Amino acid sequence: MSKKYRQRGYQDESPNEIRHDRPGQSDDKRERGPRRGYGPREPQKINMPGFRDVTKCARCGHGIAGPVEVGSRCLKCFSDLHSCSQCTWFDTGSPLECSQPIPRRVSPKDVRNTCTYYEARVTVERETSSTSMSKHSTGGARQAFDDLFTCFFCNNSRMDDSVWVDNLKGRLARIEQPVKLVLFTQTFGCDTCLSARQVVDEFANLSEQITVEEHNLVLDKAHAERYGVDRAPAIIVSGETDLGIRYYGVPAGYELASLLDAVVLAGTGELALKKESLAAIATLNRPVDIKVFVTPT
Repeated sequence: MSKKYRQRGYQDESPNEIRHDRPGQSDDKRERGPRRGYGPREPQKINMPGFRDVTKCARCGHGIAGPVEVGSRCLKCFSDLHSCSQCTWFDTGSPLECSQPIPRRVSPKDVRNTCTYYEARVTVERETSSTSMSKHSTGGARQAFDDLFTCFFCNNSRMDDSVWVDNLKGRLARIEQPVKLVLFTQTFGCDTCLSARQVVDEFANLSEQITVEEHNLVLDKAHAERYGVDRAPAIIVSGETDLGIRYYGVPAGYELASLLDAVVLAGTGELALKKESLAAIATLNRPVDIKVFVTPT
C-alpha cells in the first residue's frame, strides 16, 4: 500500500543517519558515555568518623598536650593536673578511693601530690571533624584566632615553664616596696577559689616583696567587712596602704596580665598617666568607685 503523503518524516530516518543538508549539523565521531542515571555507577564513599585518645582537665575540660608532671597545671583554669581527680586509678567505690594499693587515703583530691601510681586519665572520643581540615575551615579559623590572641606569657605548656617564669620575674623585679595580696575564699560553692589561690601563690614564690594573706569569706566576717568584700574569690592588692584595688574571680588569660599590672603599680607607685590626666583626677572632690567587667579569655 502506497503512502498518500510522500514528504519525509522523522520516522523515515535511521538513528545513525546524518543529513548533511541540515544547517549546523556535523560529523561528530566522539564516543558517548552512558546517559546519566543509566549504566554502572561507583559506590558512594562513606566518611566514617574515627576515634582518638585524649586527656582533658577534670575541672574545666581543657585539652592537655604532652606528659603530665608533678608541677603541671591546666592552661585554662590553672588547676593541678598531677592529682587524684585527674588520675585513671581514682575510683570513689574502691577502698581509699583508689584502685591501687596505696597505704593511706590522699586528700584533697584536686591538689597536686607525688603518688607513684599516678597515670593521667585518657578517654576515647569520637572525631567530629575531618583530619584534612584546612585553615579556612571553622576549626582552622578558630585555631588561628587563638594563636593570634594569646597571652604573651601564658602560651607555654606549664605555668612553671622557664620562659613563663623568666617573663614574670622580669615584671616583678621592678617592685621596690612590699606588696600584700589578701585573698578571700570559701570552702563550698566556689569552683574558682583553688585556681585563684594558685595564682597568688605563684606571684609570692617569684618575688620576696610579695606576701599572701588568706581569709575565709564566711568565717572571717570581720576581715571581709574591713575590706568591703562580699563574694569569693576576691584579691585585694595593697602596698604600704590599701589602694582600693579589688579583683573578683580568677585571673586567667589576659586578666592575669591585669592583676600583674596592679601588683607592679602597688610595688612601684608608678602611674602611666599624663600630667593632664593627673591634674584632672586631682580636681575630684568626692569618692569615685570604678568597676571594670571582664570575661575569661
